[in-house]
Amino acid sequence: VLNVSPQIFENLNVFGQDLKFAYMVSKIQLNKQSDTSDTNLVTVVPSSEKKCERCWHYSNSVGNSQTHPAICSRCIVNIDGDGEKRIFA
Repeated sequence: VLNVSPQIFENLNVFGQDLKFAYMVSKIQLNKQSDTSDTNLVTVVPSSEKKCERCWHYSNSVGNSQTHPAICSRCIVNIDGDGEKRIFA
């Protein structure tokens, strides 16, 4: 969880869903602090999801596929589909 100043929020928010790849985490939550706050705060929260054996991200989609029960839906798209579309990372 990133609680950041409005300026940093604007800079990071452009990355959208790719931001988690830049930080090398499974999930990221970006929050904008009030305009008066100049303090940035990072909180690490352990995941309660299962770990994908291929990408090592924690996801609630691990185990949903009978064909690939140990990997997440993102990896299934990369293996059997057209692959994920990333813009920045």
